[in-house]
Amino acid sequence: GQFNPGTINNYQWYHFAIVHDATGNTVKVYVDGNLQSTISNVTGAIGSSSGNNTIGIRNDGYYPFHGYLKDLRYVKGSQVYTTNFTPPTEPLTAIPGTSLLACNLPYMADASGNHVLQNMNDTKLRPFSPYNKEPWSATARGMSLQFHGSNSRIQYSDTTVNPGTSDCTWEGWFYPYD
Repeated sequence: GQFNPGTINNYQWYHFAIVHDATGNTVKVYVDGNLQSTISNVTGAIGSSSGNNTIGIRNDGYYPFHGYLKDLRYVKGSQVYTTNFTPPTEPLTAIPGTSLLACNLPYMADASGNHVLQNMNDTKLRPFSPYNKEPWSATARGMSLQFHGSNSRIQYSDTTVNPGTSDCTWEGWFYPYD
């Protein structure tokens, strides 16, 4: 199948999970805990083997994101979700296999401790979160990252987030506008 995220509106938080099942040769896309798309016949290595990785825009500079990202987590070697689920109601934490946990601290860093993140083209930390049921605080809620397009991105140089041929899960929250 093809990637189909369903209906995505601007100015609304969505939880996403992209899950690679290496044995089943599929990639499943969940939005707000509901399976939206299954891509079949995914074989071979996924991801590049060298160079910089980016958050907020594709590595080649195409498809910039305009909006906020919160709690971006990459778990290598595990399918965190295999069926529909209830999206998290608290900030994501590092679980076994976490290789990247970004867009969640009150400063620019990878909470997994594996990567040095470099702010490129004025990406902003903002006190904005899908977990806004109580007053915001840096220690309890952290920050989200605002990407304004125009090549706004976070960059890091490391190949450990490339899944290759293993199971993996990318997940987090996004809030598009534009």
